[in-house]
Amino acid sequence: MTGGQSVVIADAFGRAGLEVPLLTAASYEKLASFFNVIGGSYRNPLDAGGTLAMGFHLDNLRRMLDILDEDANVDALAMELGAAFLARRWQQNPSLLDQLVELLAAHKERSQKPFLMILQPGHLEGQMAEVRGKLLGRGIATFASFQQGAYALAKVVGYWRFRAEVEA
Repeated sequence: MTGGQSVVIADAFGRAGLEVPLLTAASYEKLASFFNVIGGSYRNPLDAGGTLAMGFHLDNLRRMLDILDEDANVDALAMELGAAFLARRWQQNPSLLDQLVELLAAHKERSQKPFLMILQPGHLEGQMAEVRGKLLGRGIATFASFQQGAYALAKVVGYWRFRAEVEA
């Protein structure tokens, strides 16, 4: 969602042996058509807090997920939900959380690429437990830290690489 978190997630995935690649030129062109670069960036990893209005512009999230899903340089998607920013908004408007979960579940169902969520609870574990349950209930892999998500994805990638070598 935000720049600082984008750096931390890229570092965690790099430490796990995963690459955070540049996107294709076509993806950058598509993102440029709507992405809010004031206080944000669409260089991978995306700093999309302003573009998503911290979860209120679900149409932009859908567009971003579709663009990343089509990008040949992207093999998997990881998204962080800024719990500190969103918990209050979700409590005020519970339907927003349900709409977000539906959008993410629909993306996961139509995509061939692994998709995982990072939901760092911080001091909001009570509220985040409900959100985590909704995501897990829709089959969305959800992790409490960037490191957990990165290492889980690295293990899955390692497994499939091993399997491909054995079957070759």
